[in-house]
Amino acid sequence: MNRQWVLQMGEGYYGRRGTLGIATPQANVTAETEFRALLPRGVACATVRMASNKPHPEDRLRAYFTDIALTLDRFDSLAMGAIGLACTGRVISWVMPLSRKDLLN
Repeated sequence: MNRQWVLQMGEGYYGRRGTLGIATPQANVTAETEFRALLPRGVACATVRMASNKPHPEDRLRAYFTDIALTLDRFDSLAMGAIGLACTGRVISWVMPLSRKDLLN
Protein backbone atom coordinates (compact mmCIF):
# COMPACT_ATOMS: atom_id res chain seq x y z
CA MET A 1 0.00 0.00 0.00
CA ASN A 2 1.24 3.48 -0.81
CA ARG A 3 2.13 5.02 2.55
CA GLN A 4 1.89 8.59 1.27
CA TRP A 5 -1.70 7.94 0.17
CA VAL A 6 -2.57 6.58 3.63
CA LEU A 7 -1.02 9.64 5.29
CA GLN A 8 -3.00 11.99 3.04
CA MET A 9 -6.26 10.25 3.95
CA GLY A 10 -5.50 10.97 7.59
CA GLU A 11 -4.97 14.64 6.80
CA GLY A 12 -8.54 15.07 5.63
CA TYR A 13 -8.13 14.81 1.88
CA TYR A 14 -11.41 12.91 1.68
CA GLY A 15 -13.89 15.41 3.02
CA ARG A 16 -13.31 15.50 6.75
CA ARG A 17 -14.56 19.12 6.67
CA GLY A 18 -17.24 18.64 4.02
CA THR A 19 -17.77 18.02 0.34
CA LEU A 20 -18.31 20.47 -2.51
CA GLY A 21 -20.10 19.19 -5.58
CA ILE A 22 -19.33 20.83 -8.91
CA ALA A 23 -21.11 20.49 -12.23
CA THR A 24 -18.95 21.23 -15.25
CA PRO A 25 -19.57 21.21 -19.00
CA GLN A 26 -18.90 17.85 -20.59
CA ALA A 27 -15.55 18.81 -22.12
CA ASN A 28 -14.24 21.14 -19.39
CA VAL A 29 -11.17 19.54 -17.86
CA THR A 30 -9.81 22.61 -16.06
CA ALA A 31 -12.65 23.43 -13.66
CA GLU A 32 -11.98 20.47 -11.37
CA THR A 33 -8.33 21.38 -10.94
CA GLU A 34 -9.16 25.05 -10.37
CA PHE A 35 -11.87 24.28 -7.80
CA ARG A 36 -9.61 21.87 -5.93
CA ALA A 37 -6.84 24.47 -5.78
CA LEU A 38 -9.25 26.90 -4.10
CA LEU A 39 -10.66 24.50 -1.53
CA PRO A 40 -9.35 24.53 2.02
CA ARG A 41 -7.64 21.43 3.37
CA GLY A 42 -10.11 18.77 4.40
CA VAL A 43 -12.83 19.70 1.89
CA ALA A 44 -13.48 17.10 -0.80
CA CYS A 45 -14.62 17.86 -4.33
CA ALA A 46 -17.00 15.64 -6.32
CA THR A 47 -17.65 16.35 -10.01
CA VAL A 48 -20.53 15.61 -12.32
CA ARG A 49 -20.66 16.52 -16.02
CA MET A 50 -23.37 18.66 -17.58
CA ALA A 51 -24.01 16.86 -20.88
CA SER A 52 -25.87 17.75 -24.05
CA ASN A 53 -25.96 16.44 -27.60
CA LYS A 54 -26.88 19.85 -29.04
CA PRO A 55 -24.49 20.78 -31.87
CA HIS A 56 -24.50 24.58 -31.34
CA PRO A 57 -22.76 26.06 -28.28
CA GLU A 58 -25.67 28.36 -27.41
CA ASP A 59 -28.17 25.49 -27.47
CA ARG A 60 -25.79 23.28 -25.53
CA LEU A 61 -25.42 25.90 -22.78
CA ARG A 62 -29.19 26.31 -22.54
CA ALA A 63 -29.57 22.54 -22.21
CA TYR A 64 -26.97 22.42 -19.43
CA PHE A 65 -29.11 24.70 -17.31
CA THR A 66 -32.59 23.62 -18.31
CA ASP A 67 -31.56 20.02 -17.56
CA ILE A 68 -29.62 20.85 -14.38
CA ALA A 69 -31.93 18.77 -12.16
CA LEU A 70 -31.06 15.63 -14.17
CA THR A 71 -27.38 16.46 -13.89
CA LEU A 72 -27.49 16.97 -10.13
CA ASP A 73 -29.46 13.74 -9.69
CA ARG A 74 -26.29 11.91 -10.76
CA PHE A 75 -24.73 12.86 -7.42
CA ASP A 76 -27.26 10.35 -6.04
CA SER A 77 -27.03 10.17 -2.24
CA LEU A 78 -23.69 11.99 -1.87
CA ALA A 79 -23.99 14.47 1.00
CA MET A 80 -22.61 17.88 0.01
CA GLY A 81 -22.37 21.22 1.76
CA ALA A 82 -22.68 23.16 -1.49
CA ILE A 83 -22.82 22.76 -5.25
CA GLY A 84 -20.99 24.96 -7.74
CA LEU A 85 -21.61 25.28 -11.46
CA ALA A 86 -18.49 25.84 -13.54
CA CYS A 87 -19.22 27.52 -16.84
CA THR A 88 -17.99 30.62 -18.61
CA GLY A 89 -19.97 33.48 -17.07
CA ARG A 90 -19.77 35.82 -20.02
CA VAL A 91 -21.24 33.21 -22.34
CA ILE A 92 -24.08 32.48 -19.93
CA SER A 93 -25.03 36.15 -19.68
CA TRP A 94 -25.82 36.43 -23.39
CA VAL A 95 -27.25 32.96 -23.82
CA MET A 96 -29.52 32.99 -20.78
CA PRO A 97 -30.03 36.55 -19.54
CA LEU A 98 -31.53 36.42 -16.06
CA SER A 99 -33.31 39.10 -14.11
CA ARG A 100 -32.76 39.67 -10.40
CA LYS A 101 -36.13 37.98 -9.81
CA ASP A 102 -34.97 34.85 -11.70
CA LEU A 103 -31.85 34.65 -9.52
CA LEU A 104 -33.83 34.92 -6.29
CA ASN A 105 -36.35 32.19 -7.17
